[in-house]
Amino acid sequence: MRIGLRLWGPPLAWMAILFWLASSPPPASLPRWVGWDKVQHAGAYGLLAALLWRALRGTWPPLPSWGVFLGAACITSAYGALTEVYQAFLPQRAAEGWDWVADTVGGLVALMGLQARRRHQSEAILSIPFQEEESCPP
Repeated sequence: MRIGLRLWGPPLAWMAILFWLASSPPPASLPRWVGWDKVQHAGAYGLLAALLWRALRGTWPPLPSWGVFLGAACITSAYGALTEVYQAFLPQRAAEGWDWVADTVGGLVALMGLQARRRHQSEAILSIPFQEEESCPP
């Protein structure tokens, strides 16, 4: 139970924060240059994807790496879509399909970075030359 909470607590907490942010009116003090909100979406959902990747890797060790990637990507994209549907019913918010695209792209970029990093670490470990132990003199 403790391991599950340690692994799944962060993504669930971040999902709750994203839900709260989606429910609140957008702050007027944020920069309004074109595309800024898409950058925010990509970053927020990239973090969600990374947290989900970590949870899926730790919870089910036999799950292959492509399954972890696919699971985290699907959950991230689905949560982004549900957030946009939810915002369509709020008077102070507006649902935008491009926000969902930014959510999904941000998640995929984060996951590809994590997979590349993991692959690079594996290759670095495999490239270490094997050295036989020297026998100790009697």
